[in-house]
Amino acid sequence: MNLYIIGPETGIENGNADAFDEAESKLSEAGYSVDMPRNHHFKNPGSVSYLLHSARLMLYNDGVALLPGWEHDQDTLKLRGICLDIGYPHIKTVAEWIETASKADEQERKEDR
Repeated sequence: MNLYIIGPETGIENGNADAFDEAESKLSEAGYSVDMPRNHHFKNPGSVSYLLHSARLMLYNDGVALLPGWEHDQDTLKLRGICLDIGYPHIKTVAEWIETASKADEQERKEDR
């Protein structure tokens, strides 16, 4: 499953790169393929152009992973709102996606017994 990470960037040192990198690592370890805005070298986080490009990429993936602090970031709330408005069902926090993968792995192990 391909996930697109969204979360706070504007006004955070280095665009919150550490949080994005940590989420990418954890989600990859859980078995997901991961994409995020930084991979596309967008300029001017928060601009209309940035949000449109990010929304397009977000919806090309199978799901959206929200970084901690998403609920306090206007840009992330806008992107999440797009998902909710169109009925896009696969939006969870990074922790929820990892938990989902863990439960699926556990179920698979039970079935293999």
